[in-house]
Amino acid sequence: MKFMIMNYKPYEYELLQTKLNKLGQQGYITQELSFITIFNKVDYPVYYHIDFHKTIGSTKIERQKDKDAFARKYQQKGYQPIYAKHHMFVFVSKKQKDLPFSWEDKKDIATGSFKILSFIGFFISLVALTLFSQYLYNASFDKFMSYGITLAYIGILLLFITSIFRNYFSFHQMSTMHHQLKNGIPHFSLKTLKSMRIVYFFLSLLTIILIFGGLIEDVFNQKSFHQQEHQVIQLSDFQIDKETSFSSQSYSSFTIPHTYISLEEAKDGNEALYVKEFEFSSPEKAKQRFTEIKGLPSLYAGNHAVIDGALLYGYYDDEIVSLTLLHNQSVTIIIPSFPLTEENIQIISQFYA
Repeated sequence: MKFMIMNYKPYEYELLQTKLNKLGQQGYITQELSFITIFNKVDYPVYYHIDFHKTIGSTKIERQKDKDAFARKYQQKGYQPIYAKHHMFVFVSKKQKDLPFSWEDKKDIATGSFKILSFIGFFISLVALTLFSQYLYNASFDKFMSYGITLAYIGILLLFITSIFRNYFSFHQMSTMHHQLKNGIPHFSLKTLKSMRIVYFFLSLLTIILIFGGLIEDVFNQKSFHQQEHQVIQLSDFQIDKETSFSSQSYSSFTIPHTYISLEEAKDGNEALYVKEFEFSSPEKAKQRFTEIKGLPSLYAGNHAVIDGALLYGYYDDEIVSLTLLHNQSVTIIIPSFPLTEENIQIISQFYA
Protein backbone atom coordinates (compact mmCIF):
# COMPACT_ATOMS: atom_id res chain seq x y z
CA MET A 1 0.00 0.00 0.00
CA LYS A 2 1.22 3.48 -0.88
CA PHE A 3 -0.14 6.99 -0.47
CA MET A 4 0.04 9.95 -2.82
CA ILE A 5 -1.20 13.51 -2.49
CA MET A 6 -2.99 14.36 -5.72
CA ASN A 7 -2.39 18.09 -6.12
CA TYR A 8 -1.04 18.11 -9.66
CA LYS A 9 -2.10 20.93 -11.96
CA PRO A 10 -2.76 20.43 -15.71
CA TYR A 11 0.64 21.90 -16.63
CA GLU A 12 2.26 19.24 -14.42
CA TYR A 13 0.79 16.39 -16.45
CA GLU A 14 4.24 15.09 -17.45
CA LEU A 15 5.30 14.85 -13.81
CA LEU A 16 2.05 13.08 -12.95
CA GLN A 17 2.41 10.66 -15.87
CA THR A 18 5.98 9.82 -14.80
CA LYS A 19 4.84 9.26 -11.20
CA LEU A 20 1.92 7.04 -12.24
CA ASN A 21 4.06 5.05 -14.70
CA LYS A 22 6.48 4.23 -11.90
CA LEU A 23 3.67 3.15 -9.57
CA GLY A 24 2.07 1.13 -12.35
CA GLN A 25 5.26 -0.77 -13.13
CA GLN A 26 5.57 -1.60 -9.43
CA GLY A 27 2.03 -2.98 -9.47
CA TYR A 28 0.20 -0.25 -7.56
CA ILE A 29 -3.39 0.48 -8.55
CA THR A 30 -6.12 2.82 -7.34
CA GLN A 31 -9.80 3.15 -8.11
CA GLU A 32 -9.83 6.94 -7.75
CA LEU A 33 -7.32 9.76 -7.64
CA SER A 34 -8.35 12.04 -4.77
CA PHE A 35 -6.42 14.56 -2.69
CA ILE A 36 -5.00 11.71 -0.59
CA THR A 37 -4.92 8.61 -2.77
CA ILE A 38 -4.36 5.05 -1.56
CA PHE A 39 -2.65 2.66 -3.99
CA ASN A 40 -3.02 -1.08 -3.37
CA LYS A 41 -0.40 -3.63 -4.42
CA VAL A 42 -1.27 -6.22 -7.07
CA ASP A 43 0.79 -9.01 -8.65
CA TYR A 44 0.88 -7.48 -12.12
CA PRO A 45 1.79 -4.15 -13.70
CA VAL A 46 -0.94 -1.62 -14.42
CA TYR A 47 -0.98 1.20 -16.93
CA TYR A 48 -2.05 4.79 -16.50
CA HIS A 49 -2.92 7.26 -19.23
CA ILE A 50 -3.57 11.01 -19.12
CA ASP A 51 -5.74 12.78 -21.66
CA PHE A 52 -7.37 16.19 -21.95
CA HIS A 53 -10.91 17.02 -22.94
CA LYS A 54 -12.91 20.21 -22.68
CA THR A 55 -16.39 19.30 -21.49
CA ILE A 56 -19.28 21.08 -23.14
CA GLY A 57 -22.84 21.73 -22.07
CA SER A 58 -24.93 24.58 -20.70
CA THR A 59 -25.98 22.68 -17.56
CA LYS A 60 -24.21 20.50 -15.03
CA ILE A 61 -26.12 17.44 -16.28
CA GLU A 62 -25.11 18.09 -19.88
CA ARG A 63 -21.46 18.56 -18.91
CA GLN A 64 -21.52 15.32 -16.93
CA LYS A 65 -23.00 13.48 -19.92
CA ASP A 66 -20.20 14.86 -22.08
CA LYS A 67 -17.62 13.69 -19.53
CA ASP A 68 -19.18 10.23 -19.44
CA ALA A 69 -19.22 10.04 -23.24
CA PHE A 70 -15.51 10.90 -23.39
CA ALA A 71 -14.65 8.39 -20.66
CA ARG A 72 -16.72 5.70 -22.39
CA LYS A 73 -14.32 5.72 -25.35
CA TYR A 74 -11.54 4.63 -22.99
CA GLN A 75 -13.74 2.17 -21.10
CA GLN A 76 -14.41 0.38 -24.37
CA LYS A 77 -10.64 -0.14 -24.63
CA GLY A 78 -10.32 -1.45 -21.07
CA TYR A 79 -9.30 1.80 -19.36
CA GLN A 80 -11.27 2.96 -16.32
CA PRO A 81 -11.55 6.68 -15.43
CA ILE A 82 -10.09 7.56 -12.02
CA TYR A 83 -9.78 11.36 -12.28
CA ALA A 84 -11.51 14.18 -14.18
CA LYS A 85 -10.84 17.80 -13.20
CA HIS A 86 -9.79 20.98 -15.01
CA HIS A 87 -10.14 19.25 -18.42
CA MET A 88 -7.57 16.61 -17.35
CA PHE A 89 -8.59 12.93 -17.29
CA VAL A 90 -6.63 9.99 -15.86
CA PHE A 91 -7.38 6.37 -16.77
CA VAL A 92 -6.01 3.03 -15.55
CA SER A 93 -5.92 -0.40 -17.20
CA LYS A 94 -4.55 -3.86 -16.47
CA LYS A 95 -3.43 -4.15 -20.08
CA GLN A 96 -1.45 -1.67 -22.11
CA LYS A 97 -2.98 -0.63 -25.41
CA ASP A 98 -2.04 1.77 -28.17
CA LEU A 99 -3.98 4.96 -27.53
CA PRO A 100 -3.82 7.59 -30.28
CA PHE A 101 -3.26 11.09 -28.93
CA SER A 102 -2.89 14.39 -30.76
CA TRP A 103 -2.45 17.84 -29.25
CA GLU A 104 -4.02 19.28 -32.39
CA ASP A 105 -7.36 18.01 -31.07
CA LYS A 106 -6.79 19.55 -27.63
CA LYS A 107 -6.45 23.22 -28.48
CA ASP A 108 -9.95 23.93 -27.21
CA ILE A 109 -8.86 23.22 -23.62
CA ALA A 110 -6.87 26.48 -23.70
CA THR A 111 -9.54 28.35 -21.77
CA GLY A 112 -8.84 30.96 -19.15
CA SER A 113 -11.01 29.45 -16.39
CA PHE A 114 -8.20 27.72 -14.47
CA LYS A 115 -5.94 30.70 -15.04
CA ILE A 116 -8.62 33.01 -13.65
CA LEU A 117 -9.09 30.73 -10.63
CA SER A 118 -5.34 30.87 -9.98
CA PHE A 119 -5.37 34.66 -10.20
CA ILE A 120 -8.36 34.87 -7.86
CA GLY A 121 -6.57 32.56 -5.42
CA PHE A 122 -3.46 34.73 -5.67
CA PHE A 123 -5.44 37.93 -5.08
CA ILE A 124 -7.41 36.52 -2.12
CA SER A 125 -4.22 35.18 -0.53
CA LEU A 126 -2.50 38.54 -0.99
CA VAL A 127 -5.42 40.40 0.61
CA ALA A 128 -5.57 37.87 3.46
CA LEU A 129 -1.82 38.22 4.06
CA THR A 130 -2.13 42.02 4.12
CA LEU A 131 -5.08 41.99 6.54
CA PHE A 132 -3.53 39.39 8.85
CA SER A 133 -0.19 41.22 8.87
CA GLN A 134 -2.05 44.42 9.78
CA TYR A 135 -3.85 42.55 12.57
CA LEU A 136 -0.56 41.27 14.01
CA TYR A 137 1.05 44.71 13.69
CA ASN A 138 -1.78 46.30 15.68
CA ALA A 139 -2.27 43.38 18.10
CA SER A 140 -1.67 44.05 21.78
CA PHE A 141 1.36 42.40 23.37
CA ASP A 142 -0.78 39.95 25.38
CA LYS A 143 -1.79 38.21 22.14
CA PHE A 144 1.68 36.61 22.10
CA MET A 145 1.87 35.30 25.66
CA SER A 146 2.67 31.69 24.71
CA TYR A 147 5.25 30.10 22.43
CA GLY A 148 2.56 28.04 20.73
CA ILE A 149 0.24 30.85 19.72
CA THR A 150 3.20 32.85 18.37
CA LEU A 151 4.31 29.87 16.26
CA ALA A 152 0.72 29.41 15.04
CA TYR A 153 0.62 33.07 13.95
CA ILE A 154 3.88 32.58 12.04
CA GLY A 155 2.38 29.44 10.47
CA ILE A 156 -0.70 31.34 9.29
CA LEU A 157 1.54 34.00 7.72
CA LEU A 158 3.50 31.26 5.97
CA LEU A 159 0.22 29.67 4.81
CA PHE A 160 -0.76 32.86 2.98
CA ILE A 161 2.76 33.28 1.56
CA THR A 162 2.73 29.67 0.31
CA SER A 163 -0.70 30.17 -1.26
CA ILE A 164 0.51 33.35 -3.00
CA PHE A 165 3.55 31.50 -4.30
CA ARG A 166 1.55 28.49 -5.51
CA ASN A 167 -1.24 30.48 -7.17
CA TYR A 168 1.10 32.93 -8.88
CA PHE A 169 3.20 30.09 -10.27
CA SER A 170 0.04 28.27 -11.44
CA PHE A 171 -1.23 31.44 -13.11
CA HIS A 172 2.07 31.90 -14.94
CA GLN A 173 2.35 28.26 -16.01
CA MET A 174 -1.27 28.04 -17.19
CA SER A 175 -0.74 31.19 -19.26
CA THR A 176 2.30 29.53 -20.82
CA MET A 177 0.37 26.31 -21.42
CA HIS A 178 -2.46 28.14 -23.17
CA HIS A 179 0.02 29.96 -25.40
CA GLN A 180 1.88 26.74 -26.26
CA LEU A 181 -1.35 24.88 -27.02
CA LYS A 182 -2.26 27.41 -29.64
CA ASN A 183 1.13 27.00 -31.31
CA GLY A 184 1.89 23.32 -30.83
CA ILE A 185 2.64 20.91 -27.99
CA PRO A 186 2.75 22.19 -24.41
CA HIS A 187 6.02 21.33 -22.72
CA PHE A 188 7.62 22.52 -19.51
CA SER A 189 10.99 22.08 -17.88
CA LEU A 190 10.53 19.04 -15.66
CA LYS A 191 13.52 20.14 -13.58
CA THR A 192 11.84 23.48 -12.84
CA LEU A 193 8.50 21.86 -12.05
CA LYS A 194 10.15 19.33 -9.72
CA SER A 195 12.10 22.07 -7.95
CA MET A 196 9.00 24.20 -7.46
CA ARG A 197 7.03 21.24 -6.12
CA ILE A 198 9.81 20.49 -3.61
CA VAL A 199 9.78 24.11 -2.43
CA TYR A 200 5.98 24.07 -2.23
CA PHE A 201 6.03 20.75 -0.33
CA PHE A 202 8.47 21.98 2.32
CA LEU A 203 6.62 25.29 2.71
CA SER A 204 3.35 23.40 3.17
CA LEU A 205 4.94 20.95 5.61
CA LEU A 206 6.48 23.77 7.64
CA THR A 207 3.14 25.58 7.67
CA ILE A 208 1.35 22.52 9.05
CA ILE A 209 4.04 21.95 11.69
CA LEU A 210 3.93 25.58 12.83
CA ILE A 211 0.13 25.86 13.00
CA PHE A 212 -0.78 22.51 14.52
CA GLY A 213 2.44 22.20 16.51
CA GLY A 214 1.90 25.70 17.84
CA LEU A 215 -1.69 24.99 18.87
CA ILE A 216 -0.64 21.76 20.59
CA GLU A 217 2.21 23.56 22.37
CA ASP A 218 -0.21 26.28 23.45
CA VAL A 219 -2.42 23.67 25.13
CA PHE A 220 0.49 22.05 26.97
CA ASN A 221 2.06 25.44 27.73
CA GLN A 222 -0.90 26.29 29.95
CA LYS A 223 -0.03 25.23 33.47
CA SER A 224 -1.67 25.96 36.78
CA PHE A 225 0.40 27.31 39.65
CA HIS A 226 0.09 27.42 43.43
CA GLN A 227 0.68 30.26 45.83
CA GLN A 228 3.89 28.56 46.95
CA GLU A 229 5.22 28.76 43.39
CA HIS A 230 4.16 32.33 42.63
CA GLN A 231 2.53 34.70 45.06
CA VAL A 232 -0.51 36.72 43.99
CA ILE A 233 -2.74 38.92 46.04
CA GLN A 234 -5.84 37.13 47.40
CA LEU A 235 -9.24 37.97 48.84
CA SER A 236 -7.93 37.30 52.33
CA ASP A 237 -5.54 40.24 51.93
CA PHE A 238 -8.62 42.46 51.79
CA GLN A 239 -10.01 40.95 55.02
CA ILE A 240 -12.49 38.85 53.05
CA ASP A 241 -12.18 35.66 55.05
CA LYS A 242 -14.43 33.24 53.19
CA GLU A 243 -14.01 29.86 51.64
CA THR A 244 -12.90 30.45 48.06
CA SER A 245 -12.12 28.63 44.84
CA PHE A 246 -8.82 29.44 43.13
CA SER A 247 -7.98 28.79 39.48
CA SER A 248 -4.76 29.74 37.74
CA GLN A 249 -2.83 29.55 34.49
CA SER A 250 0.75 30.35 33.56
CA TYR A 251 2.34 30.80 30.14
CA SER A 252 5.77 31.42 28.63
CA SER A 253 6.59 33.01 25.28
CA PHE A 254 9.31 34.61 23.17
CA THR A 255 8.21 38.14 24.09
CA ILE A 256 6.80 37.59 27.60
CA PRO A 257 8.96 35.18 29.65
CA HIS A 258 6.17 34.54 32.17
CA THR A 259 2.46 35.32 32.37
CA TYR A 260 0.45 34.46 35.48
CA ILE A 261 -3.36 34.59 35.51
CA SER A 262 -5.51 33.81 38.53
CA LEU A 263 -9.17 34.04 39.48
CA GLU A 264 -10.34 33.66 43.06
CA GLU A 265 -14.05 33.55 43.88
CA ALA A 266 -15.85 33.37 47.20
CA LYS A 267 -18.09 30.31 47.40
CA ASP A 268 -20.55 32.17 49.62
CA GLY A 269 -20.91 35.67 48.22
CA ASN A 270 -20.18 37.75 45.12
CA GLU A 271 -16.57 38.64 45.87
CA ALA A 272 -14.07 37.79 43.15
CA LEU A 273 -10.53 38.82 42.31
CA TYR A 274 -8.92 38.57 38.87
CA VAL A 275 -5.15 39.04 38.62
CA LYS A 276 -3.03 39.05 35.47
CA GLU A 277 0.73 39.50 35.80
CA PHE A 278 3.22 39.88 32.95
CA GLU A 279 6.88 39.34 33.78
CA PHE A 280 9.21 40.82 31.15
CA SER A 281 12.90 40.42 30.37
CA SER A 282 13.88 43.88 31.63
CA PRO A 283 12.51 46.86 33.61
CA GLU A 284 12.63 48.94 30.40
CA LYS A 285 10.42 46.47 28.55
CA ALA A 286 8.00 46.35 31.49
CA LYS A 287 7.78 50.16 31.54
CA GLN A 288 7.12 50.24 27.79
CA ARG A 289 4.26 47.73 28.08
CA PHE A 290 2.88 49.49 31.16
CA THR A 291 2.51 52.68 29.11
CA GLU A 292 0.90 50.76 26.22
CA ILE A 293 -1.81 49.34 28.50
CA LYS A 294 -3.39 52.80 28.79
CA GLY A 295 -4.50 52.42 25.17
CA LEU A 296 -5.79 48.85 25.69
CA PRO A 297 -9.07 49.18 27.63
CA SER A 298 -9.89 45.50 27.07
CA LEU A 299 -6.96 44.61 29.33
CA TYR A 300 -8.02 46.74 32.30
CA ALA A 301 -11.80 46.28 31.83
CA GLY A 302 -12.57 49.99 31.53
CA ASN A 303 -13.09 52.69 28.93
CA HIS A 304 -10.28 55.06 29.90
CA ALA A 305 -7.28 55.14 32.21
CA VAL A 306 -5.11 57.54 34.17
CA ILE A 307 -1.42 56.93 34.93
CA ASP A 308 -0.03 58.16 38.23
CA GLY A 309 3.61 57.16 38.55
CA ALA A 310 3.79 53.37 38.71
CA LEU A 311 0.01 53.01 38.99
CA LEU A 312 -2.57 52.95 36.20
CA TYR A 313 -6.15 53.50 37.28
CA GLY A 314 -8.68 51.86 35.00
CA TYR A 315 -11.98 53.71 34.90
CA TYR A 316 -15.39 52.74 33.63
CA ASP A 317 -16.97 56.16 33.27
CA ASP A 318 -16.28 57.72 36.71
CA GLU A 319 -15.69 54.53 38.67
CA ILE A 320 -12.28 52.92 39.25
CA VAL A 321 -12.67 49.27 38.21
CA SER A 322 -9.06 48.10 37.99
CA LEU A 323 -5.55 48.88 39.11
CA THR A 324 -2.39 48.19 37.10
CA LEU A 325 1.00 48.29 38.78
CA LEU A 326 4.52 48.58 37.40
CA HIS A 327 6.96 46.82 39.72
CA ASN A 328 10.47 45.53 39.03
CA GLN A 329 10.26 43.74 35.65
CA SER A 330 6.54 43.04 35.91
CA VAL A 331 3.20 44.62 35.13
CA THR A 332 0.24 43.37 37.16
CA ILE A 333 -3.43 44.06 36.41
CA ILE A 334 -5.91 43.61 39.26
CA ILE A 335 -9.66 43.60 38.62
CA PRO A 336 -11.81 43.05 41.75
CA SER A 337 -15.57 42.66 41.91
CA PHE A 338 -15.66 44.99 44.93
CA PRO A 339 -14.90 48.74 45.01
CA LEU A 340 -11.30 49.89 44.79
CA THR A 341 -11.28 52.22 47.76
CA GLU A 342 -8.20 54.13 48.86
CA GLU A 343 -7.64 51.49 51.53
CA ASN A 344 -7.81 48.64 48.99
CA ILE A 345 -5.46 50.49 46.64
CA GLN A 346 -3.03 50.88 49.53
CA ILE A 347 -3.25 47.14 50.29
CA ILE A 348 -2.45 46.29 46.66
CA SER A 349 0.43 48.77 46.48
CA GLN A 350 2.01 47.40 49.65
CA PHE A 351 1.63 43.79 48.50
CA TYR A 352 3.53 44.44 45.26
CA ALA A 353 6.00 46.94 46.73
